[in-house]
Amino acid sequence: MSAKRAGTMASGLAEKNHAKKRQSIRAVTGFAIGSFFGSIPLYQSEIAQAANRGYMVALHSAAISFGYSLSNWVFYLVGRSQVQFRVPIGLQMLPAAILTIAVPFMPNSPRWLVERGRYDEAWEVTRKLSNPKEMEEHELRAEFDAIKDQTISKRILR
Repeated sequence: MSAKRAGTMASGLAEKNHAKKRQSIRAVTGFAIGSFFGSIPLYQSEIAQAANRGYMVALHSAAISFGYSLSNWVFYLVGRSQVQFRVPIGLQMLPAAILTIAVPFMPNSPRWLVERGRYDEAWEVTRKLSNPKEMEEHELRAEFDAIKDQTISKRILR
């Protein structure tokens, strides 16, 4: 995420006549966006309830399509004006700012916590992410034990 923010801010500061500098900065931003394509669905699938996992990952794909469509419209609307690269870069900063503020409040993945041996914390996160109306305590414990067993068996196989 830091690469995305740095690339976006640096792109806005790049001079209009330095195409190579802008292209280099866009490459950094592109790598950052590429890392989001893989990490966000993985995080969503790890923290979402089993019934909602497919929906959450599909929503991510829809958001990417919407963003791509929106970017094409923005480029079409600004055309060849003086702000042809500043407006899109400024608009990129909005989601980056929202993510910067939101990430510290997002829970760690129970699977990630189990991989680091933080079982009590992983159990608490699993309980907070579950819906008590849909899942009994013993069902939740069985799901957590499955996460724990799978993570431990992966560690053994390495």
